Amino acid sequence: MSIELNIEQRINIILEIKKRIDILTKRFNPYVDSGKNFSIDSVDFAVQKTTNGEITIDYSPSSSDISIINDAIVSGSILGNNVLETSAYDLVPLEATQELLWHRVYFATEGDSIQLRLYFSDEQMADYDIISAGFQLEGFILNTSSKGRIS
Repeated sequence: MSIELNIEQRINIILEIKKRIDILTKRFNPYVDSGKNFSIDSVDFAVQKTTNGEITIDYSPSSSDISIINDAIVSGSILGNNVLETSAYDLVPLEATQELLWHRVYFATEGDSIQLRLYFSDEQMADYDIISAGFQLEGFILNTSSKGRIS
């Protein structure tokens, strides 16, 4: 099957494909009022279900600009791949019928704050199925515990 597109349609398709999502959150510390640092082990993300979507989740502790993903890859200490899948998990059949999915991404850091970065990596940008799936974040829950005094 062949579909003929005019130049305006081709330009619109190219522009749609090349949108790069890159979201930086504010810095979070749920224990700042009590003067405590915190530890975070995971974040639960609520996302609208897609067919093939995913997005990379990176994070920086204690108001630094360090990419924990890059440092963890270099040191060999990365937990998982830090990819948030927005499609239904095969091992959870109920998700195939849901519109909103809650998926967890694991972290391992502590400090006086954390900032999340949600973005399409270069590899994801090169995959039409991923970037054309879209991305809609409905919310997230930080799974944390308090740690020592902020210094």
